[in-house]
Amino acid sequence: MLSMAYTVAALAYCYLKAPQRAKSFLDSARAAKPNYSDESPLWWLVRAEAETDVNKKLNFLRKATEFDSSFEIAQYRLAQSSERKARIRDEIPMEQVDSLIEEYDKVLRINPGNIGALSAQGYLLWLSGKLEEAQKKFNEGLQSKAIVRQTFVGDLQYGLARVAAENGEINRSFTLFTQALSADPAVAVHSPSSGVQSNYDYIADGILKRYEAFKAKVEERLQAETIRDSSNDFSFIAQST
Repeated sequence: MLSMAYTVAALAYCYLKAPQRAKSFLDSARAAKPNYSDESPLWWLVRAEAETDVNKKLNFLRKATEFDSSFEIAQYRLAQSSERKARIRDEIPMEQVDSLIEEYDKVLRINPGNIGALSAQGYLLWLSGKLEEAQKKFNEGLQSKAIVRQTFVGDLQYGLARVAAENGEINRSFTLFTQALSADPAVAVHSPSSGVQSNYDYIADGILKRYEAFKAKVEERLQAETIRDSSNDFSFIAQST
């Protein structure tokens, strides 16, 4: 079908970072079949991918999921875009986190093995201070047999490393961090030019305060570990003399 071909070509131009060219092909898809957008969830997904305004993008993605509630990639992109909007509005970590987790739950109801959704939920739970729940989500991702990208393995292990550090499991945290770097050397690097949504995009005051609290907690844990080690060394020396 000609309209489908135009739509697929438009998607390719989205990934080539040529949104205007993509929109032109979407217009051609409609010209070839005027009611095509009224029956194609893919058309609305591609229209969303070509859009930079987050509110318009959300509207287009909702249309795609309304046409097909089992359209996994559209639901996943809807969850990601909802999170992006919350970041821009500095609504993380706040009550907004619960609604964002629900958006990713919709993805997991379609595909329980969607590692990206599990990783995103784990990170959001970590941001809101729910360490045990975050750890559970990261582990769910690692245990899934659907893992096909080392990038996701790195994200999951890096998330677990943060949880371990905050819980005072310093050695385990270091091991997990090393494993994360082995899986994905860029796991802790933010590259705005990559075009891939990152945990470090749109860090406003709420997220920054969470990282500051994390830093303070880990430093406290490290100090306690150092004092304990020094005390053990002193006891050993005293017993030896």
